[in-house]
Amino acid sequence: MAFSFQGFSEFYQTRMGRLAQRFITSRIKEIWPDVRHHSLLATGYAQPYLHDYSAQAERSVLMAPYADDPKPWTFQAKNMMCLGAITMQPFPYESFDRIFSVHSLEFCDDLSGALHEYWRVLKPNGRMMLVVPNRMSIWARTDNCPFAYGAPFTFSQIKHALIENNFQIERHSKALFVPPFETNLMLGLSPFFEGIGRAIFKSFGGVHIIEVSKKVYAPIQPDKATAIATARKILIPPKPVTTNYE
Repeated sequence: MAFSFQGFSEFYQTRMGRLAQRFITSRIKEIWPDVRHHSLLATGYAQPYLHDYSAQAERSVLMAPYADDPKPWTFQAKNMMCLGAITMQPFPYESFDRIFSVHSLEFCDDLSGALHEYWRVLKPNGRMMLVVPNRMSIWARTDNCPFAYGAPFTFSQIKHALIENNFQIERHSKALFVPPFETNLMLGLSPFFEGIGRAIFKSFGGVHIIEVSKKVYAPIQPDKATAIATARKILIPPKPVTTNYE
């Protein structure tokens, strides 16, 4: 499957795609119940997860990779879509309160450059949520879903990259513990597998869902009010040593 706009759109119209959307959205909503009064930037192929958020946000922008036919992903009304690389985002510094990234970083050739751009456009008190495929899961090895394409991450790998680029991890969750088999039996038992996986097999969820904040270092200025006066050192000239040559 070629994961262009059309490829992602087709996947999320399948039963497996709708299942993935439902379980991932459930975990996302636990962390971000709403985004009212916030400006929101979504990157990657994020439209299936933005239906509620785009209606709440003060301003929402979807920035997707370059594509020949972006029509299936174009938003309506107050929302806006643009095409571009996440390593060169066309936004001013500190433009967004919330950033949501899904189907994005695993396809990026310059992970550090992408995270630097996220840091640049995120406001100092803002939050970012990443959804990235888990290297240890069976979803990362199943060719009929987009989570098997690109470069999946262990938690240690993505954590190290985030810390190196001045982000602080606030919360970490996983989703998609159900095996990615599109059979009636598996789809019917999916809530059971998802619940058991979250309780017991915590390392094998299909995706990492990570909320991070931006590290901002304030310049250190001397505090004049707490300056301590020190006594002036007085040098006493040495006296010549007297000698007696009797």
